Amino acid sequence: MVSVRANVRSFTREPFTLALLLLMPVVSIQLYGLSVGGIADFGLFDTDVPLQFIGKVTGAIFSTSALAGILGLFQSLSVQTADSRLVVSGYHRFELAAARFATVAVTALIVAVVTTISLELTISGHLASAAITVAGLFVAGILYGVLGVFIGSVLPRSLEGSLVLVALADVSAIVASGLFPISDSLTHLLPLSHPHDIVLQAVVEGSIATVHILPALGYLLVVILLTGSAYVQALPTGGDVV
Repeated sequence: MVSVRANVRSFTREPFTLALLLLMPVVSIQLYGLSVGGIADFGLFDTDVPLQFIGKVTGAIFSTSALAGILGLFQSLSVQTADSRLVVSGYHRFELAAARFATVAVTALIVAVVTTISLELTISGHLASAAITVAGLFVAGILYGVLGVFIGSVLPRSLEGSLVLVALADVSAIVASGLFPISDSLTHLLPLSHPHDIVLQAVVEGSIATVHILPALGYLLVVILLTGSAYVQALPTGGDVV
């Protein structure tokens, strides 16, 4: 818990991180809304929900996942040396991995709350359920936060890792929006497919998209197991013997 508090405190005290947290959701929501809404007149899409509205929800999903992913990546990179020393000092690798995941969960929740507030303001209060929206965004945030830790473990480079995360979040969010004629079998393999549907239903109807909850949590569990394995393997083994 000491490690989690220290990482969250460091996160909240960094001016650049706070600026990114406050600005990225608003900018992403507006840009996605304008971009998707701008092609409404072409008649390419068949949906009862206004395209600009779907665009803003997609922007909220993207900003949450990308921001949480980048924070997870930089957290992983910043503590690798310290964690390696802690393992040698006697801490167990799984204990340190659990601390990383706990920190990701806390930061993902902060990002989800801020993004929900930004979305509420951007769509002029037409948000049916803020609580369910936060929950859906939290799932997307923690998923990409964990992916950030995974990428930091297998590709320990800040620039390359950030580009991979942002590109994956962007493509996944756009495809998951359902606006393009791509087969469901493909879209459901993308990380943001189920969280996007959860958030969209929460915003529009204020209800829980129950059919998407278990697949989203299952996807998250698989990513956590893969990331935990990669993170533990990246640490020395000296702390396993106490």
